[in-house]
Amino acid sequence: MKPLLSTGAVLLLTAGLVACTDDDNARSSDEQPLGSADLSDAATVRAQAGQLAQMIDSLNRIDGAFVADSARKTFEDGNCDSGSVQPYSATEQDVGSPFTTQRFDLSGETADACRLTGNLDQGDTANDYLEIDGQTAAGEVTEGSANVLYAAVGASAEQPYRLRYHLDTDQQGSNTVVDIDYGIRVRIDGSEDADAGEEDQRLIFDLSGDYGVSGSANGQNFSSDGTFRSYLGTEAAPFRLFTDSDGAYLDGPTGFSISPAIPQAGCANAASEIATTEPLVASGSSASPFTSGTIEITSGGGTATISFNSDDTVTLTPDNGAAETVDYAELLAAAGACSGLALTGLAFLGGL
Repeated sequence: MKPLLSTGAVLLLTAGLVACTDDDNARSSDEQPLGSADLSDAATVRAQAGQLAQMIDSLNRIDGAFVADSARKTFEDGNCDSGSVQPYSATEQDVGSPFTTQRFDLSGETADACRLTGNLDQGDTANDYLEIDGQTAAGEVTEGSANVLYAAVGASAEQPYRLRYHLDTDQQGSNTVVDIDYGIRVRIDGSEDADAGEEDQRLIFDLSGDYGVSGSANGQNFSSDGTFRSYLGTEAAPFRLFTDSDGAYLDGPTGFSISPAIPQAGCANAASEIATTEPLVASGSSASPFTSGTIEITSGGGTATISFNSDDTVTLTPDNGAAETVDYAELLAAAGACSGLALTGLAFLGGL
C-alpha cells in the first residue's frame, strides 16, 4: 500500500490547520460570510495574489489531463478496497456550452463510496484512506475550425464530487489525526481555434468542506476544526481564461473563506474580482509564468495590481499604497496558509 499523500504534504497541511486557531482547545464550525479584502494592506495583497497564482497553476494541470484524454478512467472497479467505480457514458447531451449549440457524447465514471487505503507511515497497518463519491464526464465536438471541450467533476453544484480523507499517523514522536471532507465542483468549457490563434476557456471551480485535526506533540495536545471554501468562477459568472496573439487574459470572480480565521496569515474571508488590464505574456520555462502583463484585484471598493516582470519578479501595488517587488517563488509562498486546503484537494483530484 502506498501513501495517498506525501509525508511533507501532510505535515504542511497539518501545520496550516492547527494554525487556524490560537487556542489549543478551540472548536468552531461557524462558516464566515464572504466579505471584502483590505487591499490597502500589503500582506493581504501578497496572500491574495499568491493564492490566485497557486490555484491557476494547479488548475492548469487538471485541465491538461482532461484535454489530453476527455474519456479518462481513473480506476478500474477492482482498485477500490470497498465500494465501486463504474464507467459513465451518455449520448446527445445538451451541456449548455457557451461555444456551441451542438450536443455532446460524454464519457467518464461514477464513484460510489470507493475507498482507497494507504500507508503514510509505511508500517504494517494502513493508517489513511480516501473515499470517493461522484461523477466525472467529458466530451469534445468540432465547431468550424475550433475544437470545443466540455469537462466536469461533479454532476452539478448540488451534486459535487466528494473526497473524504482520514489519517491517523505517528511522525517524529507526534501523533496526528486528520479528517477532511471535500465537495469539489469543476466545470471547464473550452474552445481552441488554431486557425484564429485563440483559446477561450470558461471555468467554474468550487471547493468547500470541513476539517478536523487533533493529536499531541512534545507533551502538548492540540486540536482544531472548522470549515473552508475556495472558488474561481461561479455558475452565474464563470472565470475566463483567454489567449490570443497578444497574450493571456484572466477575468472573473474568486473567493476564499476559512473559519476559524488564520491569525496573522494575511488570509481574508473575502470575495474579489480579477481583471487583466495588460495582456499576460507567457514566459516559457521561467519560474514565473509571465514576463509582462498586469492583473487588477478588486474587493470592497479597493483595487490592488499585480504586474509581472521579465526577471521572474512580480510588482504588487496595494490600494493607495507603495509598490513592492518580490520574487515569484516568494509570491507563491505568501499564500501557503490560505490555500493549503484547496491545494490539497486539487492534489487529490489531479492524482486520481
